[in-house]
Amino acid sequence: MRCNSPLSSGPGLLGSGSLRIAVLEAVRAQARAERALFVTYGHCSPDDVRWPALSAAGFHQYGSLSDMVLPIAWQSTTDYLSSLPGSDRRRITKQERRAEREGVRVERLHSPDQHARRLRELIAGVLVHHGTCDIYVTDFVEQAQAVCGTDLHVIAAWRGGEIIGCAVALRDGDTLMAKWLGLDYALSWGTSTYRLLLFRIVELAIELGVRTLSLGPTASETKQDFGAVASQRLSALAVLAPVPAWLVGSVAQLVAGRAAIDPTYSSARAPASPALPG
Repeated sequence: MRCNSPLSSGPGLLGSGSLRIAVLEAVRAQARAERALFVTYGHCSPDDVRWPALSAAGFHQYGSLSDMVLPIAWQSTTDYLSSLPGSDRRRITKQERRAEREGVRVERLHSPDQHARRLRELIAGVLVHHGTCDIYVTDFVEQAQAVCGTDLHVIAAWRGGEIIGCAVALRDGDTLMAKWLGLDYALSWGTSTYRLLLFRIVELAIELGVRTLSLGPTASETKQDFGAVASQRLSALAVLAPVPAWLVGSVAQLVAGRAAIDPTYSSARAPASPALPG
């Protein structure tokens, strides 16, 4: 059983003091009723005031991610670029020219429902690449748009008339979350697609006037080129029945992804067996 708030930038465990403990005890009881072996809770910071309640309910830390976060302090993209070190600024401007040579175009997608199937395929490909469990329903792009409305923003990378990459961003108050990234690795690997998607997300955050852009935990070195800094996020796991240690590790990787439990993992590695263009 997973406990989190995937469409929010904040933690999903609300309330204070004894109320938190009561909520977590109720969660454990429900998990047992459903014969679940594990309960996971995500989105904690090291100094989160919820840790005492989680510990009291039998939760233990099992994963750590360094989320890359960009504080937004600019009124325009020009101001943002001017604030970057010269090398990073030149790298960003060069990628625009490189994209033109590659035939890659990255722009806002104003009717994502018309391309929902392709977006879903691309997002699934990234989840597989990172070793993360794909927990989403087949039509989650359509459902997310229906629920989130104008708070959902989709950026698409086109090449040869086909979408080869996408970034689905969700606004939550003063935070914009780059929530789901999708890539066709066979068509985008080695191109400017990923970096240009990141740049368009930064442009979007500035345009929306949010205070924080959350870019996720992977490809940290690339995101640092855009000015992002690391913010640690922890996950907690409760084991409800005796199980082998290897099974606990397998569950942790499926739920959190390799980056959360394997410090040697790098998302910058090429896919092991990329599909060849047909």
